[in-house]
Amino acid sequence: MPSSRSGSGPSAELRAPRVTAELNDNTPAGERVNHKRVARVMRAEGIVAM
Repeated sequence: MPSSRSGSGPSAELRAPRVTAELNDNTPAGERVNHKRVARVMRAEGIVAM
């Protein structure tokens, strides 16, 4: 899936689903997080995938 940002590397939006899956693994339904929230936090904190 190509990114709309040329040369910026993997964006939080592209990696958030994987991080979200890890965070939600074996987590009760009331404590799960949404992939959009994960992407927003990753962008805000400057976290990028390698």
